[in-house]
Amino acid sequence: MKRKIAFVICLVLVISVFAGLFSYSRAEVDYRYIRVKISIGTTTSFSFFVDGNYSVSGQMLDRQLYTVRIDGSQLKLCLGDTTVAQGSTIEIIRHQGTPGRNNFIWLNNSEYGYLQYLGDMVFSIDSGAIQLVNRIPLEEYLYGVVPNEMGDSFLPEALKSQAVAARSFAAYKMSSSRSYDLRDTVDQVYKGYDASKTNSIAAVNETVGQVLKSGGKVIEALFSASNGGMTDIPYHRWKGGADYKYYVIQEDPYDLANQKSPYETIFFPVTIDASHPVTSSGNAGTPNTTVAVNYFKTAILNSGKLARYGVTNINQFELSGVTSLATHTHESPASTNGKSDQDHSRMPPGTKMENKCIDKVYATGSFIVTIFPVGAASASAEKAAAGEPVAEGTPAASEQPVASEEPAGEETPAGEAKKASEDTTADEAKVSGEEASASVDTAASQEPAAAAEPPEADAQAAAQQAATADAVPAAAGTRIEVNGVDIYLRHLNGSDGDKTWKAFQSTSLGVLVVDPVYDGSTLVGFNLSQRRYGHACGLSQRGAEQRAKDGHTYDNILAFYYPGTTLEPLYGSVPPLTAPGSFTDYTNGTVVNVTTAVNVRSGPSTGYSLLGTLPAGARLELMEADIASDWYMFNYGGKAAYIHRNYVQVDADTLISTMFIRRRGEIYVTPKTPCSALVNSFKPSGGTVTIRNASGAVISGSALMENGSTVTLTDGSGNLLDRLTVRVTKGDVDGDGRVTTADYTLIRLHILHLITLDSYGVQMADINEDGAINIADYTLLRLYLLGLWILS
Repeated sequence: MKRKIAFVICLVLVISVFAGLFSYSRAEVDYRYIRVKISIGTTTSFSFFVDGNYSVSGQMLDRQLYTVRIDGSQLKLCLGDTTVAQGSTIEIIRHQGTPGRNNFIWLNNSEYGYLQYLGDMVFSIDSGAIQLVNRIPLEEYLYGVVPNEMGDSFLPEALKSQAVAARSFAAYKMSSSRSYDLRDTVDQVYKGYDASKTNSIAAVNETVGQVLKSGGKVIEALFSASNGGMTDIPYHRWKGGADYKYYVIQEDPYDLANQKSPYETIFFPVTIDASHPVTSSGNAGTPNTTVAVNYFKTAILNSGKLARYGVTNINQFELSGVTSLATHTHESPASTNGKSDQDHSRMPPGTKMENKCIDKVYATGSFIVTIFPVGAASASAEKAAAGEPVAEGTPAASEQPVASEEPAGEETPAGEAKKASEDTTADEAKVSGEEASASVDTAASQEPAAAAEPPEADAQAAAQQAATADAVPAAAGTRIEVNGVDIYLRHLNGSDGDKTWKAFQSTSLGVLVVDPVYDGSTLVGFNLSQRRYGHACGLSQRGAEQRAKDGHTYDNILAFYYPGTTLEPLYGSVPPLTAPGSFTDYTNGTVVNVTTAVNVRSGPSTGYSLLGTLPAGARLELMEADIASDWYMFNYGGKAAYIHRNYVQVDADTLISTMFIRRRGEIYVTPKTPCSALVNSFKPSGGTVTIRNASGAVISGSALMENGSTVTLTDGSGNLLDRLTVRVTKGDVDGDGRVTTADYTLIRLHILHLITLDSYGVQMADINEDGAINIADYTLLRLYLLGLWILS
């Protein structure tokens, strides 16, 4: 019995331990920090530029180009050919920055190009490729999200609403069970850190830590560019999120009022004539009115209601007016036309929200047509209204150029650019709902197909048969009212897969709507419009922009788009970065005069091979100025490389020589170098240059340099600006005071017995000091000139 009791106690303890471990695992989610998977493609080698105070395994890193490589089952962090760190995971930790210097890492993002990143970088191996995760304070992450999802030019209150929504979405996605929380593309658009985005940074700082909650939990705060005048719910779009209480279908007049909300519109007057033509407008494209009119005429013809007048093709009558036009019939169940995300069978049962939706697929209209005798040409009124009609049943689809698929306007929200499955963009991705729920059904083919509408050809054949059987040709100019004609709206934007009647140009807009147009109380026509850029769930960025213009504060904006939620703090302050360990910053110049990046060459001209690029603003270690034709030599990942002087700004307090190589606080001269030659080789600095020998005595003029001498640069007040240690090296075979390819050539010719060096030349050519001049000396000097070896 005692054994059983002891066993039970042990079992309870074990369960308690495991429960404690589970609880601790959940508690490990620290909302102050987020892990973002960065797009670097599928690669086994990736280079990046450290331009700040970073360490790996406690060792401070130089401000240099580093490369991470997969080597078997391990990763190696390399500076040139030197391995700095290795392991299954490599973590690069950011420390407090140096005042006046950059403190970030440059990455060439495979989706966005060169960007700078704050935070730590964690490299690991996933499926045989390098995975890079940016571990960063959530607020700093938002610095790179808000201006790229909404645009830095938006008003402060709109930006603050975006900051809270993006912060809430990010916190909702955090997990302790994965190696990252979000991706930089398909979840929220994250493009690192750009200090120029001051409005967005301020919006993040002014809402620090604030999130939206419902039932005490952080919500999945979805958002999109423009809702087209009415918000939507996740369950309608993706079949998930039925339990979300903070999404409703409601009208959003502010989205419609924003002139930058993308749209295309065709206006059909009640009376169509030369003075009242069918017209089009739009900032996302210019609709083709001829195609639209011809489709309306084809629908009228296919209705069979003109058969009694002997009408057999659309050139026998013209559209003279539209007296009524109203949408009806939602898409339910889903069809196979690519719009299954709007299947109304996915609505929460009993909500009746489908009655509020605007994404209906049919419209019924009443029309006035003017009929002509068989064989007669169309009248001029229709030509004036919509252009010259084409042959029977054929639209003039090529008469208008296809407009850009992106909505026009000053800064289209970047979060709405790629997502094909939603006619939005992958930049908006999860925010556009790609992963709204584990139960999301994205395959249209898995839904039952909608009932097919009668083929137009069959309907027209029926009309022709009826016309020939019992036709009574109308007199010239007869006006007929035709009622109850169905228009299939999907035809007009080609989303049914048939481009025959594609009158609207953009493929990125989500709903087709009909709005009556009044002049006072008089109906003057109907706007048939294509609107909505994105999924329309949650915050509308264009709606928020308009609300901010009208004086709404960010909390009021959020209350409309996420009704029933509360705005609450999620966490306290983030601890400051740790101080860096002991290290020396060898950089002495900055990349300038380029908008993105400048090419780096293997030699001092554009004829040499391309080694890579350096981003604008990056710091670099210059080794020699004006080495040839205004090119600078610099340290690029532990090797010599070259950049044109037009793209380099040398620090004003730096000693940089036009003759002698500087490297890591040392300058390499030859035995025949006098003080005057060294001083004269320095770029003008405006300071005072002082040279002391190894014993500390000041030397100048013709005194020769010796190993251990020091060169200092001070300002007018005697403050130290720069300091170099002199290293006297061999290699100056021709005695001109510098080591160049000419010396390399002389050694080669001497080895080939084509010339004989003098005693000084022999001394300088014996690079390895083995008492002989041979291929080893030739090779060492060659490596030196390539920046792969340092002379001693």
